[in-house]
Amino acid sequence: MRSTILALFVSTLLGYAATAWVRGGVDAGTAVALGVPGLVDGSELVLEGRVLEASPLLLPNGVVATDYVVRVERDFLGGAEEEVVVRLPGGVLPDGSGMLLPGMPSLLPGERAIVFLTEAGTDELRVPVGLGQGRLRVLDGPGGEHWLEREADCLGLIDSSGDLHEAEGRSLLNYAGTVAEIEAAVAARRAREAKVGER
Repeated sequence: MRSTILALFVSTLLGYAATAWVRGGVDAGTAVALGVPGLVDGSELVLEGRVLEASPLLLPNGVVATDYVVRVERDFLGGAEEEVVVRLPGGVLPDGSGMLLPGMPSLLPGERAIVFLTEAGTDELRVPVGLGQGRLRVLDGPGGEHWLEREADCLGLIDSSGDLHEAEGRSLLNYAGTVAEIEAAVAARRAREAKVGER
């Protein structure tokens, strides 16, 4: 059931993006505003890692995607191996053609990031949960402290009352505090799943 819903979501998103690409682009993607617990609950894979390389490709269905090789530094959820390939929709092919999805984050070779990813669907595609909310870039601050940068350019967020707001372009989050929130949300999710399994 979850795979069917994910496949429907991804195909709708990609169809909308492909239509927008043909028409010349759209201003913003739209997602439900999510806190850390919502990001964790919507994820099949949550990890922190360094992006080693990015390889754009054209899928058999005509969708442009990018394979990111990520060296996993911390596996929060999903049992990732030491190195994983994360395939996200969008990217630019060597001939200069490509596909841009408003609100969809990309990963850059060399960067460290925490990503919240859906289950792999058709053609092994994953989507960051909450679009741009699902990728937090790790920044090194002075004195060895770390921060997390959330980029939400071209992203409209729907709040709990159903109102649409433009997301802040960039915001900084405390690294240690956010990691603690992620670990607590993962523990809470596992506790709920264990209770369901006992019934």
